[in-house]
This record gives sequence, C-alpha cells and structure tokens, in this order.
Amino acid sequence: MKRLSIFPLLLFCAVQAFALGKFKFEKEVHDFGIVQEGELATYEFQFTNVGDEPIIMTGVHASCGCTTPIWTKDPVLPGKTGVIKVQYNSKGRIGVFNKSITINSNAEPNTKVLYIKGIVDPVEEQTLTAEQLKVTPLLGVDKSEYNFGQIELNSEHSAKFKVTNTGVQPLKVSSVTSGCNCVTFKMDKTEVKKGESATLTITYKPRYEGEVTNIAYIQSNDLKTPKKAIYLKAIVSKNLSNQSIMNQGEKSGF
Repeated sequence: MKRLSIFPLLLFCAVQAFALGKFKFEKEVHDFGIVQEGELATYEFQFTNVGDEPIIMTGVHASCGCTTPIWTKDPVLPGKTGVIKVQYNSKGRIGVFNKSITINSNAEPNTKVLYIKGIVDPVEEQTLTAEQLKVTPLLGVDKSEYNFGQIELNSEHSAKFKVTNTGVQPLKVSSVTSGCNCVTFKMDKTEVKKGESATLTITYKPRYEGEVTNIAYIQSNDLKTPKKAIYLKAIVSKNLSNQSIMNQGEKSGF
C-alpha cells in the first residue's frame, strides 16, 4: 500500500491562504477645494487590483447621508481596475466638510478608508459698482504654494507669506481655512494700508499620511478676489524618527 504525502496538499492550502486581492489607489484623499452651495461634487477614486485573487467589495459606506458612494459590483480580477464614485451633496451645508468612505471587501486589508474634503461657499449674487472696484483693496501674496518636505503626522509646522495691498482701501484678512481643518493663521498687522506689506503666518498640522496637498484659502475684503488659494504640500509619515533610525540601520548594514 502506497503512503500518500500530505506535504503538497499543505503547501497548496498555505499558498491559497496567502493569495488575496490588494487595492492600489491612485489617491486616497481628494480635496474638492471650493464648492458652491447646492453643487453635487463628484469624484471617482480609481484603483488597481495588485493582488493574486479577485477583489469583491461587499459594501461601501459613507460617514454621513450627504455622501453617496457608487462602486464596481463585479469582481475585479488581478491586474484589472475598478472605481468608487463619490458624490457629496452640498445643499444647505455651508462651511468646511471632511468625510470618510469605508470599503469592506475580501482584499487585504479587508477594510479600506478613503477621504473627501472641501469648503462649501454660499451662492452670492453681487454686482460691484465702478466706484467700488476703483477703491477696493487688492490682495497680493508672494507665493502660491509651500512645500514642507518630510514631516510627521499631526506635528505643527509654520510657513510665512508676504501679503501686499496693491489696492486703495486698507486690506483686512478675516480668515484662512481649509477642507482638512488643518491650518491656523496669524497676521502681524490687523490691516494693510495701500502700498504696504504684512507677514501672514500659516501653521499646518497634517492629518493624513503619504504625499499630500492641502489647499488653504485666504479670505479678505478684496472685492475682486475675496478668496485666494495657497497649496500646502508635504510627505507625511506616522513616525519620522523611527523611519530615520531604520534608514540609518540600513545604511550601517544592521
């Protein structure tokens, strides 16, 4: 009587246990920027299955009823792409929003979270007179983006911007906001007179890991451009000191 080896069977079961689908998203956080109140803001998160088995999404749920996800219902085979379309209803929701979309699937990991954010502005019908345009303050900023480089998650970092008034009446900055709720600001002058400059300090506290771009909006009494955007960029790590130690260890041969 022949003795059958169970090793090939055990090996096959082990391989099957580790063969799973895996998401690879083009981006996991989307900033809509400024959305006009009443607009249905829509974005498609696209992903590729970089795993070994088909991905089947059993459910996609948003953190509030104002956000509706629509997703690929068919199994996404290895090497193929799928999509999760997200719609945010901004009607009656003026101000900053930050929502999460949770995916449940048979992939590894079996729970994945995506994020959308932005600022809903009220619809204002305003007709400016020639006289108002003639005397309005005009906001000028010396740079439209700032790169913080590599920083830690939830750590605070500041950047300085030169604000100039090229208009007539005194310029006043009333707020600096973002869809991520991750910025605060300080001006060294309460108002900037015609032809003068001031220093605007923006303090940034990143809330997501990875290569991120957040938009900060400067709100002022400039009638022509009441909101001006500044792009804040960074590569955010959960623990930068541990990462640095690991890199040093690799270089040292440990």
